[in-house]
Amino acid sequence: IVFESVYDAFKEKLLNATAKLKLGNTDDCDFGAVINARQLDTMLAAIAKAKAEGARILCGGRRAGGALERGYYLEPTLIDRAAPDQDI
Repeated sequence: IVFESVYDAFKEKLLNATAKLKLGNTDDCDFGAVINARQLDTMLAAIAKAKAEGARILCGGRRAGGALERGYYLEPTLIDRAAPDQDI
């Protein structure tokens, strides 16, 4: 939860920081793969459900592509406007 008075500035800084995160399996990566396809599917389904219930996906929310598309990588994801009672 972020105070409305600083929300826009905070969101901008958080989006910028998130865009710099690196996915992969080397020591310089911030995030690695999830454990298996089932877990990735569960995470993607939770994101889709949150969106269907009115939350906004600010970035990410998809399986990573490119060189990582064969692994179980989820793009760093920021979700906005999720209600407190949502499962996400």
